[in-house]
Amino acid sequence: MNQFDAKLAPSIARLVPTLALALLLGGSPLPAAAQTLGEAAKQALETNPSVRAQREQLSISREGYVQARSALFPNITAQVSADTDRPKPAPFGYPVNHSEAGVGLTQQLYAGGRTVAGMRAAKAQIEASREQVHDSEQSLLQDVISAYTQVMLSERSVVIYGKNVDALRNYLERVSAQRAAGDITQTDVAQAQTQLAAAEGTLAEVRASLEAARASYQAIIGEPAGTLVIPPPLDALLPPSIDAAAAAADAGNPRVRQAVQAELAARAQVSQARGSRLPTVSLTASHAATDTAAFDKGPQFLGSDRTTNAAITATVPLFAGGYINSRIRQAERNDAIAADDVENARREARRQVLAAWGQVDAARVRLRQGEAQITAAALAVRGMNEEYGAGTRATYEVLNAEQELRNAEISLETARRDAYLANGDLLAAAGRLSPDVLSGGVVQK
Repeated sequence: MNQFDAKLAPSIARLVPTLALALLLGGSPLPAAAQTLGEAAKQALETNPSVRAQREQLSISREGYVQARSALFPNITAQVSADTDRPKPAPFGYPVNHSEAGVGLTQQLYAGGRTVAGMRAAKAQIEASREQVHDSEQSLLQDVISAYTQVMLSERSVVIYGKNVDALRNYLERVSAQRAAGDITQTDVAQAQTQLAAAEGTLAEVRASLEAARASYQAIIGEPAGTLVIPPPLDALLPPSIDAAAAAADAGNPRVRQAVQAELAARAQVSQARGSRLPTVSLTASHAATDTAAFDKGPQFLGSDRTTNAAITATVPLFAGGYINSRIRQAERNDAIAADDVENARREARRQVLAAWGQVDAARVRLRQGEAQITAAALAVRGMNEEYGAGTRATYEVLNAEQELRNAEISLETARRDAYLANGDLLAAAGRLSPDVLSGGVVQK
C-alpha cells in the first residue's frame, strides 16, 4: 500500500449525512442541471485570466529555448545592390550601371560552452514556468473548493434557520393559544415573540450570506452556481502520516519544484558566464558576383567579377576591463540566491503541510463532537417539550434548547466544510489537486 491509499469506509460514512442534505434540497443527488465540483474546477481552469496569463508566460519561455538553440545553426544572409554612375559633363559621357549579388554564411564552431549552457538555462526556465502554472492552478482549485463548499454551507444554513423560524412560529401559535386559555402569562408569549424575531433576523442574514457566496462562486468559477452536487470524499487520497505528507510536499509542491528549476537555470548561467573567458571559433564564407553595363545608343556589357571567400576565425578575450569577471561573480551570487530560494520554498511547503494536517485533525475531532452534540441536543429538545407539557419547564428553557440544537447543526455543517477544505489544502501542498481528483478520480502516482 502506498502513502496515498486508504480505506474508503470512514469517508463514505461521513458522506451519508451530507447526501441526505442533497436529497432534501434537490430531490435527488444528481439532478438534471447539477454541477459537480470537478466540473466547476475544470470551468475555472479554462476561464480564469490569471491562469491563462501564466500559460502565455510558459509559451514565452519556450521561445527562449528556441532562441538559445539557434546558435547551433548557421546564419545565412543574402545581399543585392544596384547603382548608376552618370559622368559629368553629361554631353561627353554615358551612364554606367553596376549590379552586385552575394550570399554569406556564418557558423559558430566553438563558443566556450556558452551555447549549451544557454540551452540548459532556457530549458530549466521552461520547467520553472510550467511549475508556476501548476502553482497558479493549485491556488485556484483551493479557491474553487472554498467557494463551492461555502455555497453548499450557506444553502444548508438557510434550510436549518428556515426550519427554526417555522418551529418558532408554530411554538408562538401554541403559547398564544395557551395564553388565551389562561394557562400561561404574557411573559411566555413575549419570550416566544422575541425568539422568533431574532430567528427571522438571523435567517435574513444567512440568506444575504448565501447571495454573497454565490457572487464569489461566479467570480471564481466564471458562471453562476446551479444545483451543486455533493463533492467526492478526499480522505482516501491523503498521506497516512505527517512525515509522508511532508515528503510528498518536498517532491511535488509546485513552488518547491519551481525554485529547483530556477536554481538549475541560475547554475547554467554561471557556466555561460565562465565560458566568456574561453575562445570563440567561427567559420565565415561568402560568394559575390558583380556585373557592369553601359548605355550608349543601347546596352553594352563591360564585364563581371566573381569572388569567393572562406575563413575560420578564433577570438580570445585578453582584457575586458573586469567585465567578464564581474559577470561571473554576478551569476554566482544569483545562483546562491536561487539555492536559498529552494530552501525557503521547502520550509514554506512543510509549514503548509503542518498547518493543513493540524486542521485535518481538528476538523475530525469537531466532526465527532458535533455529531455527539446534535444527538444530545435533540434529546434535550424532546425532553424539554415533554417537561414543558407537564408544567415543569419554563418557556425560555424550551426556546433555548431549540436554539442550541440549531447551533449544533450549523456547527456540524461548518466542521464538515472545514474538514473538506483542510483535505484540499493538504493535497494542494503536494501539488495533487486537479479536476479529476475533485471529480472522484485517483491521484496518479
